[in-house]
Amino acid sequence: VAPSRGLGDVYKEAVKAVDKNGNTETLEKTIIISSKPVIAIKQGNGKLAVTINDEVGIKKVTLNINGQTYGGNYSGKKQLKLNVPLKKGNNTISITAINESDLEQKVVREFTYKQ
Repeated sequence: VAPSRGLGDVYKEAVKAVDKNGNTETLEKTIIISSKPVIAIKQGNGKLAVTINDEVGIKKVTLNINGQTYGGNYSGKKQLKLNVPLKKGNNTISITAINESDLEQKVVREFTYKQ
């Protein structure tokens, strides 16, 4: 019986093939159990509080607010918190997060800020 696997678990699998002449070949792969990053956005006090979580680790984040793009590489960080200031009126935010397993999550939202 194989053990239960959870998010962030890393394990190796091997397959051995033997042909009719007795020649063998083995292939090993590393498997990471992963899901897409989770992006949460909350509005308050003229800014957006953005939290990005990932069990395996965040690799890269790109944020676009009202046409201005910002980004960074985070090399395995499991949580990232950002405060994004809003301009008066309508604001459009787009956030793309990629984890260490190269799975991508994208969120696009509209916010209105009234002073």
